[in-house]
Amino acid sequence: MTYYSRNLVLQHALNLAQNYGVAPDSVLEYCGISEQSAWQTGGFVPTCRLSDLIEHCAAMSRRSDFGLQWGGHADYRSFGTLGIAISHHRTIGRALGAVGEYLQKLNVGYVLQMRRDERTATVQMRVLAKGSLEPRHYIEGTSLMLIRFARLLSAGKWSPEVVRFSHSRMAGLHAYEKAFGCPVLFDQPVTSADAPRSDFEQRFDFEASPVHAMMRALIEGHHNLKPTSLPEKVAVILPQLLPGGIATSSRVASLLNMSQRTFQRRGDPEFAVGFRLEEVRAHSLGSLFEQARIAP
Repeated sequence: MTYYSRNLVLQHALNLAQNYGVAPDSVLEYCGISEQSAWQTGGFVPTCRLSDLIEHCAAMSRRSDFGLQWGGHADYRSFGTLGIAISHHRTIGRALGAVGEYLQKLNVGYVLQMRRDERTATVQMRVLAKGSLEPRHYIEGTSLMLIRFARLLSAGKWSPEVVRFSHSRMAGLHAYEKAFGCPVLFDQPVTSADAPRSDFEQRFDFEASPVHAMMRALIEGHHNLKPTSLPEKVAVILPQLLPGGIATSSRVASLLNMSQRTFQRRGDPEFAVGFRLEEVRAHSLGSLFEQARIAP
């Protein structure tokens, strides 16, 4: 199975590598990614090639902390998209569990699962999309993005007690502890972030969190419409599902926390079937929804 990721995160890696003296075109050529795929607005790339690109950027820049730098400065639009999927949850643990379900539905090749015992709750992370290089920097960067998201979601009230990686340490311990704000262990059985179970169960107000503002900024960046309308929410989600061939009404409905029946009452039940990535590239999102006959 081929997994896909938004090229937004790839662009950030290329810009970061360029700051360290690495030419973006040389990295793209090495990883077999066309410039059009890399820089097109709203584009996608195979996750395995994104992973290889991150590792190659780290090697070319000779930065042992490249993954940490990449994950520590991720574009807010990535968090805004996640906000759509978890806005109805009211605890950190349930929200992170929903993030895992969302990523699975988006077919990005990155698995996130919650594990709990009497005292501790753990977010376990695993990469399914494997390239030709071991994805150590990619794993560190995506793990840091997730933890940054959880902190933003809780407005700084949640933080991991310890972070574990299944691979060996690459940078200095200080770099890891500064990035994650807690002890970091290596050569562990799984990659995870652990915290007291009570911390995951604390309630939060999504609308008061920074992620809510990021979600609104993301949606308003696509349309100058009322931020709560159905078409603009779907406009954010639909293009992410197309490359993996999973753009179905049931999939979009589940991401919006709606039953398929309810979603069908509010729009064409077959709106997503048959759309191809080329159609998103060829048309604006507004014209796409006009063709799809989606009503607010």
